[in-house]
Amino acid sequence: MLSREDLRNYQRRGVDFFKSIKTPGLFLDMGLGKTIITLTATADLLKERKVSKVLLVAPLRPAQGVWRQEARKWQHTKHLTFKLLTGSEGKRLTAMKSSAQIHIINVDNLRWLLYVLKSMQRKNGWPYDMLIIDESSMFKAPGRKRFSTLRHHLRKFDRRAILTGTPAPKGLIDIWSQVYILDLGLRLGEQVRRYRERFFSPSGYMGYGYDLDDGAESKILGLISPLILSMRAEDWLELPPEIEQTIWVDLPPTARNLYNKMEKEMFVELEAGSTEAVSAASVSSKCWQIANGALFLDKPDGTRTWQAVHDAKLQALQEIVEGTSDNLLVTYWFKPDLARLRSMFPKAPCLVDAKNERQLNALQNAWNNGDHRIMFVHPQGGGHGLNLQGGGNTLVMFSLLWGREAWAQVRQRMGATRQYGLRDHVNYKYIAVRDTVDEAMLTTQRRREVDERRMIKTLRDYRDAREILA
Repeated sequence: MLSREDLRNYQRRGVDFFKSIKTPGLFLDMGLGKTIITLTATADLLKERKVSKVLLVAPLRPAQGVWRQEARKWQHTKHLTFKLLTGSEGKRLTAMKSSAQIHIINVDNLRWLLYVLKSMQRKNGWPYDMLIIDESSMFKAPGRKRFSTLRHHLRKFDRRAILTGTPAPKGLIDIWSQVYILDLGLRLGEQVRRYRERFFSPSGYMGYGYDLDDGAESKILGLISPLILSMRAEDWLELPPEIEQTIWVDLPPTARNLYNKMEKEMFVELEAGSTEAVSAASVSSKCWQIANGALFLDKPDGTRTWQAVHDAKLQALQEIVEGTSDNLLVTYWFKPDLARLRSMFPKAPCLVDAKNERQLNALQNAWNNGDHRIMFVHPQGGGHGLNLQGGGNTLVMFSLLWGREAWAQVRQRMGATRQYGLRDHVNYKYIAVRDTVDEAMLTTQRRREVDERRMIKTLRDYRDAREILA
């Protein structure tokens, strides 16, 4: 069993920072140990009676297993008690009465919990004095109900902490609501509209995008720096190199004609005006589907079916399988993608096959033991909370992605930080169709990764400079 002495220096730094202020934010690369940092700091705060009861909000999979499993690995956190507030409403209501030190709830049930607590507050008081949000980028959209509901209850928590490895999937425009959770608008303003007016200029189609004003980035990062500890893995660990390879394929003539027709329609819809935005997004999705090889079709009775339009990506995947002896983790996005992948590799399991935590752990262990040559994973179901580094060091993206967070999370399931000490390199292979939206997705991901990495580095450099001056 691990002990406090096994914490790395940067993790000890994280623990000290977490305890030093009441509203810490940890922007740490995935794999640096934000879970044990938080658990260690929380155990200390509970022991010192600075905290009595904690509400921890997390994606479903980490909520169900990661936090409790990590606590049990360490001598100084194994005593912590947890209660999971999931399942039926009856089970959740019963779980709320638990005297456990840490109550864990998945983000989709948070609004329900806050509603119940509000109705019970006058009689029973507010039970939690500390809020921890794991993967705070889930609250990046200030207009969504999950943030707007939480916003009204933030003052009831004496301490509030946020954790994430992807703080700004689309740039600093995503930071406002996450920082608001910490300081209630003190640094970036109480309204997102004012934040945008202060630091951004409208851009893009119909002015719905935002570009940072000159000098705005340094001002924003300077304002939030006292609340944020940011760390990049390469600054602390000797990581194995990440080898990226794009496997380009071409559409066969029939599929190309269909794609060109659909893409032309997409561009027409984009030019038509904001009233056609939904239609444009729908056509864009169809272009994405065609690039992958199968297209959803709406039937007269309102149900949906799908039709295969080409096998170019499947053939490329087959060549990858035949060209390496490594086990492969393969991502997909649309259900027809998975159906066609299963038809080619019928013995390969998929994480979606796991119906409960026990089955998920068994499948994860089988993969890490090297029992499967290929395993399929959906980025939204196989991102947060899974460790899949044991089974191989090659991730193949059969379907490319628009969303930065899903992209980063699924890559890090077997990423360089997780392969530290295990492998001499990590492979990422992207199967992309030339002259399609695949190219736009690759460009988007690379640009966003550069922006986010620069932001984390700037925050780190700013804090280091401040510490030297102090």
